[in-house]
Amino acid sequence: MRTGAEIEQLLYQMVNTSPIKDLITGKVYLAGLRPLNSKLEDTVVIFQTSLAEQFQVGSVNINTYIPDVPFTQNGATTFIKNFQRSALIERACQDFFNALPVSEYRFELQAGIQTMPYEANQHFVNMRIKFNYTTF
Repeated sequence: MRTGAEIEQLLYQMVNTSPIKDLITGKVYLAGLRPLNSKLEDTVVIFQTSLAEQFQVGSVNINTYIPDVPFTQNGATTFIKNFQRSALIERACQDFFNALPVSEYRFELQAGIQTMPYEANQHFVNMRIKFNYTTF
């Protein structure tokens, strides 16, 4: 049986040594450690849940935050999703998932990789990974 912190740390290390780290303008963080009001593209690894049985099953979210970009129309400026960076980071996340090693863990995507709105002037690319770990 692995603890939530151990699973979170494992995926943090994988992301922190992947091409995602080199692609983003910020850093990779464990849950709760991203600086407040960061304006950089930061990736955060967040352990969600697991069941404690012979087959430990759970999920981890890997969110990459992307600042919105200004958009001016008819003299008014607003902020919108950075479509180009979102698409690039979504592809990097898919490539990361496809390259996950075969090990005692079996990984699956729990949902499609997608960009979603976040707080004011930010979006985030969400990759939800389901894991299966045999405890015996």
